[in-house]
Amino acid sequence: MPPSLFSGSPRSPSCLHQVQSIEYNRSIMDSVTKRTDGRDGSSAAEPAGQAADVELDLRGVICPYNFVKTKLKLETMEPGQTLAVILDDGDPIQNVPRSVSDDGHTVLRQERWADAFRVLIRRRADL
Repeated sequence: MPPSLFSGSPRSPSCLHQVQSIEYNRSIMDSVTKRTDGRDGSSAAEPAGQAADVELDLRGVICPYNFVKTKLKLETMEPGQTLAVILDDGDPIQNVPRSVSDDGHTVLRQERWADAFRVLIRRRADL
């Protein structure tokens, strides 16, 4: 992404709020798959807790792309559907849940999931 779209460091917590052009990133959604672990195409085991309508594995994806991919996926879903996002520890688990909440979605749960975190998000009703 052109650096001119961000005023801060790509790793700074505020960078998630500085995304100016989500449309530019629609092409990155090609890597998103439904109900797989995102690594080898095998089915992901559903951890204890609530089932999700769609799974999105973003392990290894850096800021702000993990938020952009989450936001784009939520835009393709129906209001009320749930999205489970697998995120790395550190900036991703700190920033993505806060950012989707700021966008009006509901974070239902955050839980440890193997070597990462699983965040369950309910898509907001369109206004």
